[in-house]
Amino acid sequence: LNFLLDALISPLQTAATAMARIAAGELPDVIEEEYEGDFEAIRKDINGLIGIIHSFDSHMESMIAEQRAGNVDAFIPEDEFAGCFKAMAAGVNEEVRQLLDVIFKLVDILEAYAEGDFSNSLEQLPGKLSRATEKTAVLQRNLEELVIAMGELTSDAINGNLSARVETEKFRGGWFEVVNGTNQVLDAAVGPIIEAQSVLEQIADYDLRARMHGSYK
Repeated sequence: LNFLLDALISPLQTAATAMARIAAGELPDVIEEEYEGDFEAIRKDINGLIGIIHSFDSHMESMIAEQRAGNVDAFIPEDEFAGCFKAMAAGVNEEVRQLLDVIFKLVDILEAYAEGDFSNSLEQLPGKLSRATEKTAVLQRNLEELVIAMGELTSDAINGNLSARVETEKFRGGWFEVVNGTNQVLDAAVGPIIEAQSVLEQIADYDLRARMHGSYK
């Protein structure tokens, strides 16, 4: 009787232990001990499940490593799985593709901005990805305002308005440093010209005592 109970209980305990470990997120080794009849079929089914989970985990780790290495074409091979495992692989791949799609769109926009084309903008993204849309729009606006400000400054200079400057209040951080530095350069370059013009006007009015008093380099 004990032998019969051992023959019944031992494979059930082994199978239950393996399934419990799988349920806990562990990957047990395959069951090596062979059984008779239906118990052997159960062992093979459990080993098949363990093999599928091992394969899925291995492909997942491989995809992660390849993606981190820059191989953005690396995905889980969906055709190697069936049923819910195939659906899981397809779901993971789709999520990765959607994130890559956002990254590629950002790269295309930044490439256009780097080449001076500020017309492209990022579509409204959902959830926390909306920050990418918002920050890209801020970058686009700053670039456009900088171009407009520089264009107006150039136009004023061409038309003889040497006192024109960029309105620095519109800009912050590094953008402020750019436009404020431009204004300072103009002050340094135009200052002597304006004073010289004033002196020449005084001389033209026969004031030969007119002098330039600024300190220039």
